[in-house]
Amino acid sequence: MSTPPIEKKRSRESFLPALKRIAKRLSEKQVYSFEWKDKYLRVTRESEVRAKTLWVFGSWARGALRCGDLDLLLEVSVDKGFHPPHKTITKKMAGSAPDVRIYVGTLEENSSHAVIEDAVLIWSPSQPDWEKSIDSIKPDPSAGSHPRPTDIIPLRNEQLSEEIEGLENLVNLHDEGILQWSWVEAETIAPDENSWPEDATDFFKHRVRRLGKKTAAVWPFLVEYIFRKYSVFDWSAVEFEDRLWFQSEGFHAVTGMPSVPYKCLDELSCSELIIAAHHSRRGPNGLWIIKRGKAHPLEKLFGNVKPFYLLNEFDGLPDKDYWYHEERHPRRKKQFATVLNLYPTEADAKAAAEEANDFIKKLEEENSTSFDEKYSVVSVGGADLLQLISQSDIVTFGDFYVAITDVGEWYCKVKGKAFTKDARELKRVLTGMI
Repeated sequence: MSTPPIEKKRSRESFLPALKRIAKRLSEKQVYSFEWKDKYLRVTRESEVRAKTLWVFGSWARGALRCGDLDLLLEVSVDKGFHPPHKTITKKMAGSAPDVRIYVGTLEENSSHAVIEDAVLIWSPSQPDWEKSIDSIKPDPSAGSHPRPTDIIPLRNEQLSEEIEGLENLVNLHDEGILQWSWVEAETIAPDENSWPEDATDFFKHRVRRLGKKTAAVWPFLVEYIFRKYSVFDWSAVEFEDRLWFQSEGFHAVTGMPSVPYKCLDELSCSELIIAAHHSRRGPNGLWIIKRGKAHPLEKLFGNVKPFYLLNEFDGLPDKDYWYHEERHPRRKKQFATVLNLYPTEADAKAAAEEANDFIKKLEEENSTSFDEKYSVVSVGGADLLQLISQSDIVTFGDFYVAITDVGEWYCKVKGKAFTKDARELKRVLTGMI
């Protein structure tokens, strides 16, 4: 399902009206009065801000015939009061237009969090002829987007709540093999809400009521992807970290204009991070799927470990036990814990499968009916083992219990089971079983 992200581009001429309007506005008026709310101190402030320069940079400044956006830099000085938020400044002094990105600051330090090296000055008090400046930038058929290390990230910077340093760190982790990722284009998912189970439909309808239009637009694709890939036992028990971040069955999903909480992959409870940025007209629109790379510490720790488990051939899912309790976890909705049994050797697993199949056969004889369940033995290792573990609350080997999630930890405690949460201890026991 991985396809290259699609970013829509426009002709350079289509950006000219917006550029000319902004330049003309600043040439006619340089000083602006602001009344704005300080969201940290919760007070109203007054300021006067002066426009000093307007620059254009990026692909449009290099003469590209088609551009994803128009990048502008507005340098200002504060004549009175405190510095208003950048968005407050750009909205009043330059207005807004589709696909026009206006940053505030200097070429060296600005709200794009990058040093700007290809800028062309459009207007300043000492260079007031903005029309001449615009005309001096000639179309160049050979010009294109300037390659940046962060270009391997499938979403645009503006679609994420990450500083440039954070994005560069993600690129480094990718290059080192600690993380790997793929892109699923929204058009390839084709949501079919009629095929969803009732609790998935209820989950979707309940959540999107509280979301903005652009964020809600990505949810059908997100739910469809999860529905196809994961066997969510109970959608009503899906756990939310906040209203835009939820988890279940070994995955974490974040929506809106999200950060990238990749450190969840350092935990045994997560094997996949789904970044579902809100839909935009420009794109790209889809799902960014992040997983552990082969150099990730957990992948290296469990790389050569291969225990066995029982597969229910009726539904094609691993056989699991379910622990229930009259109470529930104080902070979680889930009213049960899923328990995965792993076996030290193939012989142990076959013995367990034979016992389960004999029990089913006995039930069939007693009830004069037939059941579809039948159990077989499967060996699992590496990333597949970690995926299987992450989709359980508890992993058990005889009397040894490993709490994978906080729900699993709570159930171990209320049932009086000694347990560990240490991945290295889990590796030690698994290795000792081989």
